[in-house]
Amino acid sequence: MEFTFSGRITFDDYVQFNRFILRKRIVLRLIVYIFSLILLIFTFGLSNLKDGFSFDSLNIALCFMFFFLIYATISLLFSKRRYRKIFNSSKTIEEECHYIINEKYMKTSSETTNSTLTQETIHKIIFDKDSMYIFLAMNMAQIIKKRFLGNDEYEKLTTFVKENYKDKISKK
Repeated sequence: MEFTFSGRITFDDYVQFNRFILRKRIVLRLIVYIFSLILLIFTFGLSNLKDGFSFDSLNIALCFMFFFLIYATISLLFSKRRYRKIFNSSKTIEEECHYIINEKYMKTSSETTNSTLTQETIHKIIFDKDSMYIFLAMNMAQIIKKRFLGNDEYEKLTTFVKENYKDKISKK
């Protein structure tokens, strides 16, 4: 069986991909921030028990929480701007890609690039709600969207890939 289709990645697709792969890092970063905040509050709580209540320690804890919230907000607001800058800097991302996928290889071609991926050269494959990400390395992937094929063909493709490339399927 062979699947042949074409598609073009949009900026929204690029943002979805980056947010999908960064989810683990965001969760890990959030855990570190929460742990640090708990440690900070616990530390000031112990000093307050020993020395009596102090507004200085409370102010320091509140300042830390305030700066954490500002940092988190700025990171969220400017991430899309950073993605836009990266997306616009590489014209190969916006080119229409032509895909051929069969049991032996996954071939992609566009105006400026051609690549043939085999079982040995694929790092991993991850599925999102309407996308398939074929990773060439930890941070580089081919994006296949459901709209490139249509619902029925996309379902057949995902089943085909899961059966024929099962060693490369990752759960995220």
